[in-house]
Amino acid sequence: MLKLLYKAITNPIIGPIVVSSIGIVFLSLFYMPKLSAQNQQERVIGETTKIISLLKHSRAYYTDNVVNKIEKKSNLHINFDHKTDENTVPLPATTIHDLSDILTKSDNVHASFYSNYPFPNRSSRVLDSFQKDSIEFLTKNPDKIFSKSDIIDGKNVYRVATADILTSQTCVNCHNTRADSPKTDWRLHDVRGVLEVYVPISDHFMLSREQIWYVILFIGLVVLTFSLHYGILYFKREKELINTASILENEIQKRTKDLHESNQFLLEYKKAVDASAIVSKSDLFGNIIYVNDAFCKISGFSRDELMGQPHNIVRSPDVEKSFYKEVWKTIKSKNIFKGIIKNRTKNGDSYYVAATIIPILDEDGEILEYLSLRYEITELINAKDRALSAERTKSTFLANMSHEIRTPLNAIIGFSDILCESNLNRDEKEYAKIISRSAKSLLGIINDVLDISKIESGKLDISESAFSFGLFSEHIVELFSIVAKEKNIRFIYKTTPALPHTLVFDSTRLQQVVSNLLSNSIKFTPEGGSVFFDISLLDISNTHAKIKFSIKDSGIGMSKEQQKIVFEPFSQADDGISRKYGGTGLGLAICSDIVKLMGSRIDLSSELGHGSEFSFVLDLRIEESKEQNETKKSKLLFGVCKNEDDSEYLRVCVKNYLLQLGNVVETEDFTQDVDMIFCFDEDKAIEFKKKRDSIKTVYVGDKAKIKDPASKTYFDYFIDLPIYSSKIVNIIHDNSKAQSQKAISDATNKKFNANILVAEDNPNNQRLIDILLSNLGITATIVGNGQEAIDVYKKIKFDMLLMDVNMPELDGVSATKEILKLQRENSLHKVPIIALTANSISGDREKYLEAGMDDYISKPIELNKLIEIIEKYLYKNRDFHTLNVQSTDNNEGFEVYKKSDVMKQLGLNESTVDMLLESFFLTLDDDLSRLQSTIDAKDANAIKSAAHYIKSSCSNLAMNEAAKLLGEIEASATKGETNADITKIKSIFYTIKNGLMS
Repeated sequence: MLKLLYKAITNPIIGPIVVSSIGIVFLSLFYMPKLSAQNQQERVIGETTKIISLLKHSRAYYTDNVVNKIEKKSNLHINFDHKTDENTVPLPATTIHDLSDILTKSDNVHASFYSNYPFPNRSSRVLDSFQKDSIEFLTKNPDKIFSKSDIIDGKNVYRVATADILTSQTCVNCHNTRADSPKTDWRLHDVRGVLEVYVPISDHFMLSREQIWYVILFIGLVVLTFSLHYGILYFKREKELINTASILENEIQKRTKDLHESNQFLLEYKKAVDASAIVSKSDLFGNIIYVNDAFCKISGFSRDELMGQPHNIVRSPDVEKSFYKEVWKTIKSKNIFKGIIKNRTKNGDSYYVAATIIPILDEDGEILEYLSLRYEITELINAKDRALSAERTKSTFLANMSHEIRTPLNAIIGFSDILCESNLNRDEKEYAKIISRSAKSLLGIINDVLDISKIESGKLDISESAFSFGLFSEHIVELFSIVAKEKNIRFIYKTTPALPHTLVFDSTRLQQVVSNLLSNSIKFTPEGGSVFFDISLLDISNTHAKIKFSIKDSGIGMSKEQQKIVFEPFSQADDGISRKYGGTGLGLAICSDIVKLMGSRIDLSSELGHGSEFSFVLDLRIEESKEQNETKKSKLLFGVCKNEDDSEYLRVCVKNYLLQLGNVVETEDFTQDVDMIFCFDEDKAIEFKKKRDSIKTVYVGDKAKIKDPASKTYFDYFIDLPIYSSKIVNIIHDNSKAQSQKAISDATNKKFNANILVAEDNPNNQRLIDILLSNLGITATIVGNGQEAIDVYKKIKFDMLLMDVNMPELDGVSATKEILKLQRENSLHKVPIIALTANSISGDREKYLEAGMDDYISKPIELNKLIEIIEKYLYKNRDFHTLNVQSTDNNEGFEVYKKSDVMKQLGLNESTVDMLLESFFLTLDDDLSRLQSTIDAKDANAIKSAAHYIKSSCSNLAMNEAAKLLGEIEASATKGETNADITKIKSIFYTIKNGLMS
């Protein structure tokens, strides 16, 4: 509202009118009524004071000329009761009262005389508020007038009062001598009462002559101001109109000239478009109404043959009708169509055009016609087809190359690994290891080349799945700690204890990136140097964690120029580095592209001769399991010695890991009662050991740096860099369970009862697979091609088929389809078929699964992956070597628990598994009691939740029989059933626990 008023006031046209109107309204509604009221008050005061003065003069005259004579010459009495007594004349005051009554009979003037003295003739009078206030005011201010507006009998009146003063000595004497006087000490100039006159107030304006002239002058001034203002505006606007007209005339001339030039340009543009584009126009029904020469030339039709014909005249029969329906749908909705169209010429030849079809609209927005602009792209399309053909040829070449190289590598790696484990002498084993390492190095180069190919073709995918982040990082550290130690490099590993347990991501690709960066740091760091691997938590929420991976080394470093090309394929810092350190120059390029696919980037900070730091940040999704969140710490108390120099984060890392396992105190008090002490200083550790010999002492640091070799006898355990959880857990386990029986963990001790058919054409690979499967207790039937596999399958029942893809006569995919057909036609039992191939091109796995195969193993075959596949598809048929534990009546028919199952399933060492089992059995009684309580309460949902909770822990710890029974209870509860018996489950746990303790 204020903005609108401001705009109106500042407007040069309506502003003066608005301001003047506001001023006139203000005068009319506020100032003039107020002025009129003041004038009336002044008039009334003047009139009433005259009346009061006349009344006073009349009383004075009566007193001097009547009363005195009566007193001297007559026997008449002077009193207030003259109306009832014939011999009495009125007092002067009574005369005033009488005159007031006479005046009051007029409608316009009302007079009265009153006081607050108790005169007998006025003793019954009741004064109103004005009269009381006037007496009080005038008694104090006899020379002033007391006036006020009031309402009497519903009329607006103005009341004026003046003091009645004793001005005559005669009056003073009379008042003092009369018996009815209220007092006898009257003096001259005393106020004996108040004379009041009030008259009605009229509603009309009352202005003086002077005021009327002021109003007339104000109105005249406003009119004069308006005249001047709008006169100035008029002449100003006239001048502006003349200038505007001149400008418009010049603009019209300019526009006319521009329009003429534009027409010329349009003609030139039309020539350019006609020379390069195929132009046509059609009516609302698609009939041609215009074509240029280029259209006629490419189509082979003359202009006369095209005019009036539908555009179908150049439509290629190879294009689906639905395509043109979409085109019409687009342009009829007033949208522009853009796309590639295949057309045909008059003689039937095909050509391609990149077409843009534009609806031309009239001023009402309705379609008038359609304009089509086309550019011939036949050569471009042909070039694209050739490129796709070349890409397919490249993919085929890479697949064949992968197969041809991987197939002999499979035999080389497999047999060299077998030789390494055989009874060879030391030199022969070293030769076998050299063969294995060389073959694996060659395999890594092949994988890099294939990864680059996938990245270039956009076929490298990120496949997410849940994985244990702690095991993931420790596995990498364990792997590279060996390499770093061989090169005498200080490998420092630091991590944040608050990192989530389970994350969802592509752990394989993440491991590929981290491993490559660590491998490079170790490779380019000279002996005696250091490599720092830091995993830090930057931010965390309920669903995501932002984690930074940093690998820093003290190696050769890079210059600014070298850093610019280090992430390019087939590039290294310089040729000298390639010759000295080897490598293809693909690793960092692949890592950079993978990290980009992960939504991040690799940052590089380096200085020539002073090392390099590679880092990247990933936002990873968290998937926490209930068991992990409820893991309980042990009651052990660990002591950690204070370390003044902790530049390698030894104390921080040890303390963080120990806090996850028990309670920690930092101390220099060698009398502290702890279960185990961790020291970082040789002298402090020895001092502690001398005072508390019974407490196990762990020296954390480089054992080679101990000054006195004899000092080593004071230490019970040593932890060298890098520090990670498993090292500490192993030491604690050795200290607390040194006498416990060790379970078998070697994968080669795992046995299966199975019969597997292997289709493989390479004799070396046939023998290798036969040896691997035999070591696993599996009976293998090996054939050389797909047709032989079909023939043998018809005669013998197998538990699984390992099917090589590339084989002579009949390949593995064709053989699989034939076997699946036999299964359908003869209602045979479904047998898992696993693709066994050296191909490693993106999309192979999907192709094999689409053909009916169940899974995929890439060559060279890794024993662990082979075992995983066998466990996955032959789970019910496996029969492992077991611990010798005593059976009871309740556990007959149970699969006896084996700790090595957990170690292999989770990829953990024995001590870590022991810790997990200890934590599981620590809370098991409470968990089983809770389950029994839910069964007793007949609460199906609670039964389902409690059974699922224990089942999850059992599955993680390979307690398969218990997990199976708990799963049955969970399934029954899902259906609403509440009757369950956990006696058998308790017996299984009892047997497992006794077996572990025996």
